[in-house]
Amino acid sequence: MIRDRIFRLHRHKSSASSSPPASGQKFDFTFSNIQALQVPKGWDKLSLSLISSESVKMARKSGKVTVKAGTCKWSETFTESIWISDTDSSKETAEEYFFKFLVSGGSSRSGVLGETSLNLSAFLSSQSPVLISLPLKKCNYGTILQIEVSCLTPKKNIRDEKWKEMHARRHDNSDHDDIMENRSEMSDSTIAKNIDSCSSSNNLANVSSRPGELSNSETSFSASISRYSFDSMDDSVGRQSFSSQSDKNVSCNGIIGRQDSIESNDSASYCSYSTRGSIKSVRSFQKDEFRKLTYATKTFKENDDAKVHELEAESRMWEQNARKLAADLESLKKELSTSRSECQGLTREIEDLKFVQETENGKIQKGFEDEIRFQKEANENLSLLLKKTQESNIELVSVFQEMEETIAKQKVEIESLSANELEFINTNEQFMILECTLEDKIVKTEIEQDLKNQIIKGLLFDVSKKIGQLNAKVRELETDCNELTEENLELLFEIKELRNVDCELQKCLQRADEQREEIVELHKQLASENGSKDAISDTGFLKCVDSSTRENACECQNSSNDEPNFDGETELANHFSELREENIYLSQRVSGLEAQLRYLTDTNESSRLELQKSESQAIALRIQVTRLEEKIESQKLEHKNKLSEMQKRWTENQEECVSLSTLNVKLQATTESLVEEYNSLQKFNGELREQKIELQKQCMDLEAKSRKSRDSESKSDGEKRNELESKIKFSEIERLRLEDENSVLRKQLQKVPDMQNEVLALRVSMKEMKLQAQVLEASFESVLGDYEELKRENISMLEKVSSMQKAVLEAEDSKRKKNGLEDKILRLEGDLVEKDALCVQVNEMKNELSQMKMANSQYAMKVKTLEDELKQTELSKVSDVRRHQVPAMDYELKIQLLEKELEKALDFIYMYKLQLESARSIDSKISQTQEIAKTEHKISQLEAELLEIRERYLGISLKYAEVEAQREHLVMELKALNR
Repeated sequence: MIRDRIFRLHRHKSSASSSPPASGQKFDFTFSNIQALQVPKGWDKLSLSLISSESVKMARKSGKVTVKAGTCKWSETFTESIWISDTDSSKETAEEYFFKFLVSGGSSRSGVLGETSLNLSAFLSSQSPVLISLPLKKCNYGTILQIEVSCLTPKKNIRDEKWKEMHARRHDNSDHDDIMENRSEMSDSTIAKNIDSCSSSNNLANVSSRPGELSNSETSFSASISRYSFDSMDDSVGRQSFSSQSDKNVSCNGIIGRQDSIESNDSASYCSYSTRGSIKSVRSFQKDEFRKLTYATKTFKENDDAKVHELEAESRMWEQNARKLAADLESLKKELSTSRSECQGLTREIEDLKFVQETENGKIQKGFEDEIRFQKEANENLSLLLKKTQESNIELVSVFQEMEETIAKQKVEIESLSANELEFINTNEQFMILECTLEDKIVKTEIEQDLKNQIIKGLLFDVSKKIGQLNAKVRELETDCNELTEENLELLFEIKELRNVDCELQKCLQRADEQREEIVELHKQLASENGSKDAISDTGFLKCVDSSTRENACECQNSSNDEPNFDGETELANHFSELREENIYLSQRVSGLEAQLRYLTDTNESSRLELQKSESQAIALRIQVTRLEEKIESQKLEHKNKLSEMQKRWTENQEECVSLSTLNVKLQATTESLVEEYNSLQKFNGELREQKIELQKQCMDLEAKSRKSRDSESKSDGEKRNELESKIKFSEIERLRLEDENSVLRKQLQKVPDMQNEVLALRVSMKEMKLQAQVLEASFESVLGDYEELKRENISMLEKVSSMQKAVLEAEDSKRKKNGLEDKILRLEGDLVEKDALCVQVNEMKNELSQMKMANSQYAMKVKTLEDELKQTELSKVSDVRRHQVPAMDYELKIQLLEKELEKALDFIYMYKLQLESARSIDSKISQTQEIAKTEHKISQLEAELLEIRERYLGISLKYAEVEAQREHLVMELKALNR
């Protein structure tokens, strides 16, 4: 028994614990219909694991099952088997076999929901499945685990087996009683034999069997004593007077035996006491009967002589009885001798038992000392681990203080960030409003831009067409201007030739004056020399010449007088007035275009300045953005470093938590082992108490035997009494020794509560450490969650800041683009207005050109008419002179008329020379000089007009060049906008 206990105490240390025992019975159990009720929220999936308390290992584990409406049901069935030895199965109170059900979450972070344990020894004899609801331990949510347990190999009922054994014993006892009743003449020597056999069987039971078998032997021993004692009483007293009593006693003993067979070990011990008491009562009853018989003999002597014979017969019978009693005394003496030898054998056996007990106690003490040393070493290791855990806890506390400081700093930063967030939220709202307005405006502007682009495209198409037309017209004008410049150059050459002709005319006039002087001298000479005839003829000739000259002068005067009255002069005046008006209008237009050019140059300069400012601002913003990016990168690096440090600390803390968890598991295992050892010690103490009680019973038996021996030896010898007293003293000394040993064991048992208290303190410290570890893990997880949330918030804030910066930059860009577009639109509108004005001007110029062309065509018609008239003037000079002086409205016609007039003047001079040579008259010369002066004045006027026309053409060409440059610039801007 003790070895089995020691083996069970050290079962968790040995590797042979998993193997089934050599002799025992296997019981198979199934666990089905497992479901968890009242599962709290937050546990989405659960898994169940089955742990054996013997091996402290996970036997089975289920899969992850989802929780629905607070219940989680597992469809799996678990099968487990346990081995129970024959010694354990023979007991009424079998050993407890616990299995632990551990309910955990689906993920590693969720942890354990709770655990519960189930004793399978309670279901060994259950033939039908049993539904059990077990509340989960270490769970504050009140969840319940329902399990349906069924034993596949149920055990037979122990009470039924005992009832069967009891009935068998009852039949045996009844047969034995019948046999003993038939043996009426049996002597009292059988009592000693039976006592010897019972004592020997009891001794053998004490040596070989276990405490459970001792109780059975004691019950049989007590029953046999009771039976044989009553048989002896029947033999000594007589069957007639004590038969009823013996039957009653036998029946009572049979009942007591039945009760002994049914009850447990404690009841068996009680029955042994009752049988011993019955033996004493029987012996006292026999003594009383002997006294009564002696008293009856005395009374018979005093009675009548009639009864003497009867008394003599009775005395003879009593003598016979006395002889029998003497024989019985001899047999009792023999029995005493045999009992002494048996006592000596019993003392030897007791010594052997004591030696065995001492050896076993020594072994047990050594085992306990080894275990205590092991526990001390384990306690020292645990104390070292506790110190390490305390140090690690101190470090963790310092780390958590640092974390709290960082958390406080982060809270301050979070508060500042929250204030910034509020500002950002307000700014975000404002930006949202602005974005909405900007989106609306952008949509509107896009619509307007689309419309404007369409309008601009149409206008550009129209403008491109008009520009092409204008280019064509400008080319035509350039060709006309080139032709006019060529004609002007030809006119200049002709004017130079006319100047040369004027020089020749002046020379001719000088010669004419000289000739006049010569003529006057000749007249004087003729007047003096010639006669009157000649004078008369000369005077007549002179008169003819004078009359011819006068006629020519009159004709010249008339022609000169007729010219101002002619309609051509009025037309020329009107044309000059129109040209002046046109000059004034063109000068005004030129001034307006110069103002527009100045405005355009100013706007270009302002746009350039704005572009420079925007570029400078963009550069500054880029610098700020680079600085912010550098700051953000530095912050990211700092955050990464902090994260790495935090991760390192977290890993260290996790490692410490894992080590603590392993230590906790080890401590739990050690505490469980200590608890098991404590339970085993308690059981062992109970067994020792039972052994002590048995020893006390044995002592009581020995005392009773010693008393019997004293009573028997008081008649025989005092020496034997002294020997027996010495033996009793020796037994008392042994009892005292056993009491001392019991006191030592009690002291050890008193030490056990201290160990229990230490174990409880260790458990409490373990629980506190677990709670601290859980609190630390929870705080660490909360800190990690806060850190992750802060990290996410920082990232979101950085993203928001970047998005806000992007939005601000986009808004600024959109504003700039909008302002640029508005400026460009204004410019385009101005340009369109200018283009419209230019188009109007071009149309006006076209109209003017058309008018000029019409005038040119008219002048060409007039030139044709004039050529016709000139052809006619060759026939009649006067009519031709009056007709060919039709005024010209155009410069080209004027130039042609001047050329024709020059030709006519040259012809006229040539004719005039001929006339001078033929006529030699002064009057004709005077008229010719007047005509030459008039022609020179006309030539000077025509030269001035030609210079003015050239200047106008140069100004117009410059304006056209500027307009074309502006048009090209606008076309480039429109292309850029379209891009």
